[in-house]
Parts: sequence; C-alpha cells; structure tokens
Amino acid sequence: MFSSDLPPAPVVSREYLYAGVGLLLVAGLLVAIALVAGSQVDRAQRQSSLLASQSAAMAACVETQSGTARNTCMLQARAASHPAEMLTTAADNGPNFVRNAALAPDNTQGLGSVGFSAHR
Repeated sequence: MFSSDLPPAPVVSREYLYAGVGLLLVAGLLVAIALVAGSQVDRAQRQSSLLASQSAAMAACVETQSGTARNTCMLQARAASHPAEMLTTAADNGPNFVRNAALAPDNTQGLGSVGFSAHR
C-alpha cells in the first residue's frame, strides 16, 4: 500500500495550534492564581481567628489576674496560640537564656520601664 492510496490527513494550521496552546496556558495560569488566592484567604481567616482568640484570652488575663500571675497567664495565652514557637520564660534556666536586667523578676507585669530623655 502506497501513501498515494491513503486519504489525505487533515492539516491544522499552526496559528490554530499556537492559539490553542496559548489558551490552555492562560487557563492553567488562571486556575493556579485562583488556587493560590483561595489558600491565602483561608490562611488570613485562620490567622484572624487565632488573633481574636488570643486577644480574648489576653483580655481575660488582664481582667482576672494581677502581678506575676498576669504575666504567666499572658505567656500561657500566647503559647497556646503559637504552639510552634518556643517562648522563653523566667523559669527557663537553659544555657541560652538571657534575662533582661531592666525588669525585676518578682515584679514582671508584661511592661518594662522606658525612659524618655533627649540624647544628643
């Protein structure tokens, strides 16, 4: 059987081929953008919810505790909202622990004293 006996194959113009590939590429990029945007929205909603629960826990600490108990409560609220982070407390006696000398260990309420003076 010779090729002259076969019916001619349909030929697609290169312009149509390039247009089809271009449209598929654009559609794929749009789908990828939509997926990334959706995951960013979900992440922002989770973070907003986490911050709202942390601020509610901090407010409860401020309303119900005082002194070092307030500081401990705030550290626990912060640690509960960020379990992956390692928080350093005054009870940490590890070799990498550095205590802030400006804060007294028995009077820590979460705020340190700040001096406002003009330096020239």
